[in-house]
Amino acid sequence: MSSSLSAETDDGWTLDIQVTQTTTDPVGAVLLTHAMMVDRRTYVRGGQGFAPFLAAQGWRVYNADFRGHGASGPTPGEGGEWTYDDIVFRDLPALVHTCLGHADGLPLVLAGHSLGGHTAMAAAGCAQFP
Repeated sequence: MSSSLSAETDDGWTLDIQVTQTTTDPVGAVLLTHAMMVDRRTYVRGGQGFAPFLAAQGWRVYNADFRGHGASGPTPGEGGEWTYDDIVFRDLPALVHTCLGHADGLPLVLAGHSLGGHTAMAAAGCAQFP
């Protein structure tokens, strides 16, 4: 079962998060962040992929789009502008804060591919997480 959640950044950008609930007792929650040239759909391919796999293993999955990607537009072609620092200092803290508030006390793990992974490391190193 999937639903949608929004995270608001401190500069007013709205980020979209697809939430997939597990059908079993949840073991934890995971925030998935994507690479630069893709969006959250990279984790869901025709109902299969990493996000559905994690949900089947008992994880509540928060599959997020960074600003300018997927449902968190506008894209560059639509006039969207942002920097790497916006993702590190605005997007990731907003996503983590929103997911923690929605996770019902479950431990939250962040899993990122490429851009999602190294911006998470940068944000953690700069103490951007609650």
